[in-house]
Amino acid sequence: MAVYLDNSATTKPCKEAVEAIRTALEENYGNPSSLHNLGIEAAKTVIKARQSIADVLDCEKDEIFFTSGG
Repeated sequence: MAVYLDNSATTKPCKEAVEAIRTALEENYGNPSSLHNLGIEAAKTVIKARQSIADVLDCEKDEIFFTSGG
C-alpha cells in the first residue's frame, strides 16, 4: 500500500471532479466567451460551476473567480 504525503503539491481528485474534467475536455470544450453553440454550452457549465461553489461556500456567485493558474 502506497502512502502519499505531499497533498499540498498535488491532491488526487475525487471521481466527480475527474468526470467533470473528462466531460469538459471531450464534449464541452468550447471557449465560454464564444457565441457559437460549443461556447454557449461551455459558458453554461462555467455558470453552473460558479453557482455550485457559491452554494457550498455560502456566498454570492459574483464573488467566485476562476483563474488560469495556481
